[in-house]
Amino acid sequence: MVHWSSPRFHSYCPTGNSFPSICGEMLSGIFGCIGFSWSSCPASTDLEMTMLDWLGKMIDLPDEFLFSSNGKGGGVIQSGASESTLVALLSARNKAITAIQATTDWSRGTILEKLVYYTSTEVVGTLGTTSLCAFDNIKELGELCRKENLWFHIDASYAGAAFICPEFRYLLNGVQVSNKKSRVLLVEKVKNGEEIVKPFCITPEYVKYDLEEQTVDYRHWGITFGRRFRSLKMWFVFRMFGVSGLQAYIRKHVSLAHEFEDLVRKDVRFELIFPVTLGVVCFRLK
Repeated sequence: MVHWSSPRFHSYCPTGNSFPSICGEMLSGIFGCIGFSWSSCPASTDLEMTMLDWLGKMIDLPDEFLFSSNGKGGGVIQSGASESTLVALLSARNKAITAIQATTDWSRGTILEKLVYYTSTEVVGTLGTTSLCAFDNIKELGELCRKENLWFHIDASYAGAAFICPEFRYLLNGVQVSNKKSRVLLVEKVKNGEEIVKPFCITPEYVKYDLEEQTVDYRHWGITFGRRFRSLKMWFVFRMFGVSGLQAYIRKHVSLAHEFEDLVRKDVRFELIFPVTLGVVCFRLK
């Protein structure tokens, strides 16, 4: 067993592991809810919607990404980074199908042109790459995608949590022009939830209910049909530490990175490769 989160294990980035998150995980297992629709577990759906709005406000996302804003924005907790990326790709593909269905020119050339235009390019910008903690110019990429009507996916799976601290939010400049944002905690935030729902929407007869169109059914927001009570972990962590506690935790890790940066600068055997922005220090032997 590789104890990934042990302080003596330095090969990979440690997983998020705290006492309140463990409590949330235990309760989620005890409840054993299926969570495929609002009617099967209203608490699971409503708490996830609330937690993702809390997270959006914590990192100062525009209101259009929130459930509480206009009814179109919102978010979902996916099971992993791979699923998150696949959901983005399938949503972009659905955009291509919609564009073809709306065309009045059914010539072979036009259809092929639309297919190539919408499916060959999904632009993915990254905020804090895992290995180097590099940042793309999200504002320039976003403006280009908006001009060309392309799906823009932002991956912030490493650095996203840092945007809870106001001093790091300048790195988020340009998120307003994205279709979708993926960040730490494997959260998807979108301006228009309908763009995610369309490719995954299925309603078997055995789960239909009267209020279906008036509620959020998370089975339409991803690949899996059933889902666990994932938002409990977020609720426990947010309530236990609070915004100020999470900010202090992140700032401590960033300060440790800068402390290590100073040690590298003082050692004649090593040199820094890139400036240290958050918690990743890239260095090498001279």
